[in-house]
Amino acid sequence: MRASQGQALGLANQEPLGQHFEPMRSADAHLPPWLKESLEAIEKGEPLGEGAELFRARFPPILEGEGSRGLTLPLLAAVAWLGAHLREELSSAFDAIALLMRFLAWMLSVQAFFAFVRLLGRFRKVSRRAWLLIHPEGLACFDGQNLAFLSAKSILGIAQSSHWSERRAGRRWEEIFAVGLDPQLKIIAIPPLFGDSAMALAEALMRRFPSPPERPIPLPDPQRPASLIYERAKKGMEPQALPIPLSRFWWRRGPYTAMLLALALLEPLARGATSPIPPISMLFIAGLSIMAPLLWFLTQFRSLSPRMGLACVLTPAELLWRSRAGIHRLPWKNVEEVSISTRWAFLATEGLHRQQALLIKTREDFSLRFDESVVGIPLDAFELLIQSLRAGLRPDAFENQTSRQAGP
Repeated sequence: MRASQGQALGLANQEPLGQHFEPMRSADAHLPPWLKESLEAIEKGEPLGEGAELFRARFPPILEGEGSRGLTLPLLAAVAWLGAHLREELSSAFDAIALLMRFLAWMLSVQAFFAFVRLLGRFRKVSRRAWLLIHPEGLACFDGQNLAFLSAKSILGIAQSSHWSERRAGRRWEEIFAVGLDPQLKIIAIPPLFGDSAMALAEALMRRFPSPPERPIPLPDPQRPASLIYERAKKGMEPQALPIPLSRFWWRRGPYTAMLLALALLEPLARGATSPIPPISMLFIAGLSIMAPLLWFLTQFRSLSPRMGLACVLTPAELLWRSRAGIHRLPWKNVEEVSISTRWAFLATEGLHRQQALLIKTREDFSLRFDESVVGIPLDAFELLIQSLRAGLRPDAFENQTSRQAGP
């Protein structure tokens, strides 16, 4: 068993092709006394201390919701390829219907690949040895390989998925995020392996670990430039700042429909099919189709490069973010509302899906938007952090951290 003691965002390492988080692996972690005693009791099969609860793993609803797409989309892609082949046998490879069916087959194949990888990610989280410990002095989660923990006084809050109010009752695949500062930002992802339902478990955790008491919101220090705070936060040298990483998977939102159309046009030529359209014209059309995602990549790179690998920086007094125009700062006292918006969207790589974004509305009728494809931590945990900071909620670990004087 390896225990995790995170660096900045140490417990929020985003997995490829998904919005899941696991603990970092470190063999040199220092375990608090309450956790050492609980581990000894668990290994010996003895009763836990007073007020402690242990949840053993149950088999989760892996195929619920998005999980079923990992099985249905490969079947649909196979049917589309079969239909495209039969149409080519009856007509030609460049028949309009055959071209449309090849395009559909390519699109479903890409969607099936990503959906199947996400389904495998769910299976990787299933372990009979996993357990969740709720203790009066903290929270610990063992996923079968790694141990992650937070002390009670450092827990900022429990974040639950904003999709719960929109979906049917019953067991569902929804992770719960325990957000804390111990002393740096940690996010523990609790998979839906414990209890009768994830919603009931989230409510129990919220009752056990309520938010810290409210405190006055400090004002931004005009003597310290925002660019200096941002750069020091990027290097992990700013004790009063929480750097929120930029997601590594922003590229999945690109306009790949045109590229798939180019594949549908060129694939018969690679098989030696005869085209009624001159080859030069075919290559020209394919080149134009490929230019669309390339231009998008260039635009996105120019837009994201000034951020220095961060979505934003949070401090007890304000929010900082960078753009091509420079550094921007938004004091919490000017924030009127923070919410997560959900809308239906279609992407060639995802199909029809719910797309979420965090909206920050200011008192000057200015709205700031953070898409889930850009933020490198769960959007629900991101909202909890902002709501807590703008309300002046800070656990002892962060209070001790911000009490130190930052260097120049």
